Amino acid sequence: SLHFLWDNLNMFYFCFSADPSHLQLLSAPLPALLTAMPPTVAGDRRVWATVLVLQAFALRLAQQKDEWQLLDIKSRAWLRTQINGTALAAAEKAAAAVLAA
Repeated sequence: SLHFLWDNLNMFYFCFSADPSHLQLLSAPLPALLTAMPPTVAGDRRVWATVLVLQAFALRLAQQKDEWQLLDIKSRAWLRTQINGTALAAAEKAAAAVLAA
């Protein structure tokens, strides 16, 4: 569940692990999740995993946003240190598409 992913957050960086057992909790086939990873984030799978989890929270836990909003802010701050805004927007679009499928 998404709560398990929350529990496995790297609290120092506010990023998530790209561990396949964690990614499978996103209710999308693992091959699809990995195939959808944009080339601009392929260098660091933590970036892709973090984008995926944040998109999953937005899609599936929108009603509880007050519970995960601070995590979102801090994780996005970490993401901006890893990739530029254009790459982040492309990754968010790809994550939303694969999670909605």
